[in-house]
Amino acid sequence: MNRHRYINPRQSASFSLIIALLSVILFISGCGGGGGEGITDTTSSPVVISVSPAADSRQVAVNSAVTIEFSRPMDPMSVTGITVTVQGVKGFVTVNGASATFIPMNSFDYARTYTVTITRDVKDSHGIPLENSVTWDFTTAPPPNSLATYSHLLIVYPHTNAEYVEQGTAKRYAGSITESHTASLLRAFLNFSDLAADASDGVVDTHYDIIVSDRIIEKVSPFGDYFWLSYDDVRDDLGLYAPKGKYDSVHIVWNSGPIPAYFGLGGVFINDGTTTYSSIITGEQWWWFREGRPWGEVFLHEWLHGASNYYENLGFTMPVGNLHAALEHGYPETEAEGWMNWYRAYMRGQVWEPLLSSLTGIPGKAWSMPTPRQT
Repeated sequence: MNRHRYINPRQSASFSLIIALLSVILFISGCGGGGGEGITDTTSSPVVISVSPAADSRQVAVNSAVTIEFSRPMDPMSVTGITVTVQGVKGFVTVNGASATFIPMNSFDYARTYTVTITRDVKDSHGIPLENSVTWDFTTAPPPNSLATYSHLLIVYPHTNAEYVEQGTAKRYAGSITESHTASLLRAFLNFSDLAADASDGVVDTHYDIIVSDRIIEKVSPFGDYFWLSYDDVRDDLGLYAPKGKYDSVHIVWNSGPIPAYFGLGGVFINDGTTTYSSIITGEQWWWFREGRPWGEVFLHEWLHGASNYYENLGFTMPVGNLHAALEHGYPETEAEGWMNWYRAYMRGQVWEPLLSSLTGIPGKAWSMPTPRQT
């Protein structure tokens, strides 16, 4: 049996010496063995250590976000659309530790030089500002040789306070998603432009505007056993932001919380058939970047429902089963690219339809015709 000697600190003169020696040892260990890893500089100014797009870079995509890496974690309250700016462009700014991202609220113009400015009002988590403001320029790529230019509007509603009925029981959900969650879905939407260009082999170009609304959603519409944010629920905003002739497509993203809702519903037309409308929920933040799903794929899918209906009405033949018939036509989902192989065939008019013995989908001839807003 092990015995432990009890040391009474009031009776042992050596106890204080032991404690003192232990304190010295613990202090040295806490300093990382002299390497300095445990020391945080709270006197010198933070600095910018990297940016994207890089200074003086060319051929920058017009759907790019601006990212900044600082030397230490920053105070999110000081990194805003006022202290981090891109000349002539409004942006949604988010901070994650030492990283900041400026998400442009409209696509950049082609072949234009932009100036990014970070002011001295940006501070680290200890309240220490940059020593000097930081500026740099980048230039966007020239316009592509596309057949169609689609104009899109994204409206995000982070806040909800709505009643709904689930299995005969009246319920209410009141809540908001975080700024980080909002930033994730915005980044995914930016990638939608790349997916459309990829799937169409460069035939479709995309311009966009983004609105992150302060409006609280107070009404949602039933659709079968589920709910969605219908165009009637946001009719006033659509009239204000998306009048007839301005956009080909409107994408609505709303915070459904626990409300049983469809992830996405598309293929609806507003503005007398000149604008497609889709409703998508914010879901979980990780949804927007999950493996095997290209960022922004849901926006491509729901928009294609509307585009498919539009070109079918113009006389072009779509696959039997339309956009949801990928497996029936030999296009399974893949771990690396999700459903992109299917979208490529669909947007290039290369889906073989055995029931018709012909190629179906949206061919280049269709894309060369006027877009919905131009009709």
